[in-house]
This record gives sequence, C-alpha cells and structure tokens, in this order.
Amino acid sequence: MAPEGNNMSENWSGRQAPPVSGGPGGHDRPGRPAPTGFPAPTGVHPPTGPARPAEPGGGCLYEIVRWPARLIALVVVVPLRLLWELLRILVRGLRRLLWDWLLRPVILGLKLLVWDWLLVPVGRFLWRWALRPTGIAIRFLCRYLLLIPLTFLLTYLVVLPLQWLYRRVLWPVGRALAAAVQLLLVRPVGWLWRTFAVPAGRLVGRVVADALRFAGRAAAAVVRGIAAVLHLLVVRPVGWLWRTLVVPIGRAGRAVWRTLVVEPVRWVGRTLWRPIAITTRDVMRALFGGGPAPRR
Repeated sequence: MAPEGNNMSENWSGRQAPPVSGGPGGHDRPGRPAPTGFPAPTGVHPPTGPARPAEPGGGCLYEIVRWPARLIALVVVVPLRLLWELLRILVRGLRRLLWDWLLRPVILGLKLLVWDWLLVPVGRFLWRWALRPTGIAIRFLCRYLLLIPLTFLLTYLVVLPLQWLYRRVLWPVGRALAAAVQLLLVRPVGWLWRTFAVPAGRLVGRVVADALRFAGRAAAAVVRGIAAVLHLLVVRPVGWLWRTLVVPIGRAGRAVWRTLVVEPVRWVGRTLWRPIAITTRDVMRALFGGGPAPRR
C-alpha cells in the first residue's frame, strides 16, 4: 500500500507519471498518465499551474524560420548578454572595492583628521583670539584716529567757510546781477517788443494776408476764365458731336447687332441646340442611368 500511496501523492502534487505503452485499457497513447488504481479523494482538487501560451504559428515556414532564429539567438544574443552581465558584475565589484572599501574611508578619514581635528579648531582659535580682536582694534583706530579728525577738518575748514561765502558773497552778488540784467536787458527788450516788433508784425501780417487774399481771388478768376474757355471750346463741341453723331450711330449699331447676330443666335439655340441637348441627355440617361429628369 505504501508505494501506491506515494504514487497517488505524486500524481496529485502536479507531477505526471511516464506514459505506458500498450495495454487493454487503451493507454498506449504517448503523454497520457497511467491510472493510479485509487479513486480521487472527495473534496481534493489537484493544483493547476499557469496556462502555457499557445504557439504563435505553425507550418513549414514557421519551422524554417524558428530554428535559425533560435540558433542566432543562442550563438549571438546569449554570449552578448552573458558578457554584459559579467561587465556589470565587474563594474559593481570595482565600485564596491575602490569606493566603498578604499576611497570613501580614506576621504572620510582625511576629512575627520584635517578638517574636524585640525582646521576647524585652529580657525576657531585664530578667529577668537587673533582676527576678531585685531578687527576691533582696527575699527577703533579708524574711527577715533581717522574718521573723527577728517570729519572735524572737513566741517570747520571746508563746509562752514563755503556756507559763509555763499551767504555773504555769492547770494548778494547773484541778486545784484539778476537786478542789473532785469533793468538793463529784459525791460528794454520788452519795451522794444511791445513798441516796435508787435505793431510791425501786425502790419506785415495784414499786408501778407491781403496779398494772399488778392492772389487767391486772381487765381480763382483765372481758373474760372480757363474753365469757361474749355467749356466753350471743348465741352460744348464734344457734347454736340456726342448727341449728333455718336449716340445715333451707337443706337443704329446696337439695332443692327441685335437684328443680325443676337436674334439669329437665340433662334438657333431655341430651335436646334436645345432639342439636341435634351435628346442627348435623355438618351444618356436611358443608356447609363441617372437621377430624375429635370423640368423642361
């Protein structure tokens, strides 16, 4: 009973028994599992694996193409992929060896030794006991030995004298010069402008306006005379010729054209061309088919 039970457990765990050739039960087809001799237990279902994808095609052409493709993939693609994976593993190993185990600890050690233990304490000591006191001393000296004396000298030797000079000398001299210019230049020029320039400008403007007005009237009279001459010598003869010759000749030509050309062409169109066109259209429609006949 033990071997049969083991066989049943192997069959229900997803494995298939080897095919049995021959037998009265018809189990000689290849790929069909042999019966175990025991019925399937109630409520127990065999596990089902993932469905196998169907083949993409069949036939001789598929078989001819598939095996060379597999051979090329095996000879070319697989070695290249293995070489690429080998290179990736080597690069990772070199990176781990050089950076993680060699360069990074060295850099961290140098940082800790040089920066944290040497430069930072020395810099703090120099800043606290050398640079900061020196800066404070230089600022004190510049303020009390240079800035305050220069400010005092500029104030009492330059600014105050310039203010006194502006108030006592420049401002009175400027006011005197402005009064002199007003008295000797502005007022005489204004009197001359009001007395001579304005009346002369008005007189000249009036003379120019009268001259322009006279010239405009003369030009208008000349234009009217030329228009009258043109009307008398050109417009009236042309109008008389138009009414006497051109209009009657044009009317006679229009009547002759309508009588000899337009009416015969219309008659030919109504009598000949329109029936021929209608007949041809009906024949084409009857032979080749078409939509409903248009209204006549």
